[in-house]
Amino acid sequence: MDTKINILFTSVGRRVALLNAFRSAYKELGLIGSIVAVDCDPMAPGLKAADGSYLVPQVSSCEYVPSLEKILRLEQIDAVFPLIDPDVPVLARNREVLESSGAKLAVFHEEAAEVVDDKLRTAELFRKCNLAIPKTWLPQDQDWLKFEFPMFIKPRSGSAAKHTFKVNNVRELAFFVDHVPDPIVQEFLDGPEVTSDVVCDLDGKLLSIVSRERITVRGGEVNTGRTLWDEEIADACKRLVVALDAKGPFTVQCMMHHGKPHFTEINPRFGGGAPAGFAAGCDSPRLLLSRLAGIPIDLPPLGAYRRTLGFARYEAYCTVEPGESVDSTTQPQSTKTSTFDRMVDAESGPPKSNIASSEDSRTKSAASSRERIYLSPPHMSPRARDLLLEAFDSNWIAPLGPHVDAFEQEFAAKLGIEHAVALSSGTAALHLAMLALGIGPGDEVATASLTFAATANAIRYVGAVPVFIDSEQESWNLDPNLLAQELESSYRLGKPIKAVIAVDVFGQCADYHSIGDLCRFYEIPLIEDAAESLGANYAGRAAGTLGDIGCFSFNGNKIITTSGGGMLVTNRKEWADRARHLACQAKEPTAYYEHSEVGYNYRLSNLLAAIGRAQLEVLEKFVEQRRANYHSYKQALAGVPGISFMPEILEGRSSRWLTCITIDPEQFGATREEVRLALEAENIESRPVWKPMHLQPIYRDCRVRGGGVAEQLFQTGLCLPSGSNLSHDELLRTANVIRKLAPTESAAMPLLETRS
Repeated sequence: MDTKINILFTSVGRRVALLNAFRSAYKELGLIGSIVAVDCDPMAPGLKAADGSYLVPQVSSCEYVPSLEKILRLEQIDAVFPLIDPDVPVLARNREVLESSGAKLAVFHEEAAEVVDDKLRTAELFRKCNLAIPKTWLPQDQDWLKFEFPMFIKPRSGSAAKHTFKVNNVRELAFFVDHVPDPIVQEFLDGPEVTSDVVCDLDGKLLSIVSRERITVRGGEVNTGRTLWDEEIADACKRLVVALDAKGPFTVQCMMHHGKPHFTEINPRFGGGAPAGFAAGCDSPRLLLSRLAGIPIDLPPLGAYRRTLGFARYEAYCTVEPGESVDSTTQPQSTKTSTFDRMVDAESGPPKSNIASSEDSRTKSAASSRERIYLSPPHMSPRARDLLLEAFDSNWIAPLGPHVDAFEQEFAAKLGIEHAVALSSGTAALHLAMLALGIGPGDEVATASLTFAATANAIRYVGAVPVFIDSEQESWNLDPNLLAQELESSYRLGKPIKAVIAVDVFGQCADYHSIGDLCRFYEIPLIEDAAESLGANYAGRAAGTLGDIGCFSFNGNKIITTSGGGMLVTNRKEWADRARHLACQAKEPTAYYEHSEVGYNYRLSNLLAAIGRAQLEVLEKFVEQRRANYHSYKQALAGVPGISFMPEILEGRSSRWLTCITIDPEQFGATREEVRLALEAENIESRPVWKPMHLQPIYRDCRVRGGGVAEQLFQTGLCLPSGSNLSHDELLRTANVIRKLAPTESAAMPLLETRS
């Protein structure tokens, strides 16, 4: 068949499995044509998976529509599918201009797009369709006073579950009403959440409905779930197709409350979990393409797919070569790929992926199979020696100096923050943060239990008392729900927590949306212990800038090192000045030595700052190498039973300072400690994850909220060699030791071939 159909996806992001499903449908139908993707982010993986891809301005830009129209004409696009909610109203408003190119938009008409973009109007639509909904109010309404807490507050317009909160009392509600943009309040429903993927063709004919339970969710998108069929939900979807005059795909969300669906949202696009429906046998891409191409095809009955099919979204990895990115909307990016992030059946396992490597020290072979492999050794950048010698030649080797000033300025600029204070260690930064905030004897400071001792020690340095908070499984970081319980409890007891130290453990940022909101609500400062997370980010902001004060470490095992050193960063000049004053023995600005308070010798030397400047130049490269280590370990240990990796949150990008695994001894056949000893026998350094602070002898009398998650991670978690100069062969040598220990019945565990 010579029918040619070209389709385009806007804001393609990570939606690679969706693109691959359409590619398979092309082949099955014998169609020719291109799958084109656009995004404003040059690193969006979907750009790599498309036949052609373009960078475009953000959808809020006045240049977005002209750029998109230009691409539609250039690529002779037949159909356009948006993949994020904010694109839909813009496309709907500009339908006439965009469809003048010959393309058809798989988008609701303008009025319907505005309705589903407004959660209050969506609730009214559900009500008109005689569908059950959670009780819904505007904050100024008084009806909600008749109902019990907890309640749920969210913006009238929004996506990705941003600014959505469960509120437990009037005080919390009052706070979030002031901080959530244009909020609505709803009855809190605690039951299974179901999303239905509804697909209509571009003329409005209903093609398919697939319902799936959302078992775990991150950032508003499903992580794990299972398919199901419910006649009442399906009937509701049919009514909504008519009420909306729907075109293209959309999702309908509901909560099962006392066995009855209560409808909450409509998203006018393919859902993030849509490929689960394809895998279950509902081939919506094939149905859509056949309708676009005018190919007669029998529509399967609604609900003709596998029910109770479990599914999980997993992380994959692709590389973008230098020069591959596109700078304009006039030149397509040739980014065909055949091995990236395919959705596969459980029997076939995860897809193969490329292991990234660089042309420098990562390509070296281990000199000997018995040569020591270290956990995270220092890795000097090429310019470090030159700048160090420059500092020597200037004879400015004492603490402070021009390299210190330059290091502070360059570090602050790199992070996008106002002030940086170079110090002798990360611990010094934490100590001075306590002092700058006025934390003192008897005060209580909440912090993560799963952390290095320096976090808790800094609290004790000022005479305060640490209160430990357990981790959450999703990130291994401080659990915001437990923190909320502790903050409310201490407030009610009349001894409120005075500060929170959130720790970015092993390179991953904590949940700063939730933690930050809690700290603002209780009016307490937030310190970010970013000792392990330089180079990471969360919601587009650099690690270390997510609290009131950020603290970094440049110890010899960190991503960049100054041999020993640290940095305190803040946007508050008075805090930076206070820290700098105390770090210099609290010397008053007089010609003679005068001190009105106790100070500390926490200054960084000019020599070490010179090293830090050179290291800062290669930060991004070192982070990418550590992230490549993680992905290579994941590929090397794929299929090994009982081995799991530290997850990465959707809102952030971990620096992967250390690649961490957990070991289920029942499935794997060996304990974490047995694996560590096996690695040590091969001269390979590994370490257990941090022993929780509430289990440390010095802190065992301190209060702890929860603790079971951190304890389990300590029992099963292991940090693998992760240096930015780790060679390919060293990594495989490490992986092979673990593979040798795998249970015999699972393996097909052949050893991996090294290059040496």
